[in-house]
Amino acid sequence: MMNQWAGTDIHPPIAINRKLFMENRILSHKRLLEVLDYNPKTGIFTWKERLSHRIYIGDKAGCKRIDGYYIISIEGKRYYNHQLAWYYIYKEWLDVDIDHKDRDTSNNSIKNLRPATRRINSGHEFTARESNQCQFRNTG
Repeated sequence: MMNQWAGTDIHPPIAINRKLFMENRILSHKRLLEVLDYNPKTGIFTWKERLSHRIYIGDKAGCKRIDGYYIISIEGKRYYNHQLAWYYIYKEWLDVDIDHKDRDTSNNSIKNLRPATRRINSGHEFTARESNQCQFRNTG
């Protein structure tokens, strides 16, 4: 049987696990700077590039989740705003959690963010439970 793709620029289809592929994609710092602008004082991201028909240059990027954290989708991958803020300023992805010093998960100003172990970051969980204000863990 003759290879139907021989002599063409078309490659044969490859079966891949799309979910695994998308989870393992890492956003480069260069690409982050191309698509988003970050204000370190306010913690707000705005779009520099139009990645879909719903995005306009200059618009505030991201949406708020039910747990209070903001996320931004870039090329099919979701990122927490606080993780992107850290990466934007320090050019590194942390292996530990990022803690919001004031416990306000919507305050992503760089001065409000700090590296933390899971144990330190989850300390917010107990305070919230004791005061009966929250039923969810603050997982950063």
